[in-house]
Amino acid sequence: MLIDQPRFKIAMTAIWVLGLSGLSYNLYAKTQSISGCHARLDELQLIEARITLTGAQMDATEAALDAAEAQLDKASDRSGR
Repeated sequence: MLIDQPRFKIAMTAIWVLGLSGLSYNLYAKTQSISGCHARLDELQLIEARITLTGAQMDATEAALDAAEAQLDKASDRSGR
C-alpha cells in the first residue's frame, strides 16, 4: 500500500510539520497584532484622559475669568456712582 511506503510517511510528516509551522507563525503574527492594538488602545485612553483634564482646566479657568469679570463690573459700578 501507499501508506506503508517510507517516502510517503516522510512526505506526510514534512507536510504535517510545515502545516504546524504555518499555524504557529499565524498565531505569533496574530498575537503581535493584538499586542499592537492593546498598545494603541492604551495610548488613545491616555489621550482621552488628557483631553478630559484639559477640558476641566478650561472650565476652571473660565469660571475664574467670570469671577474676575464680575469683580471688575462691581468695581466699575462703585467708581461710577
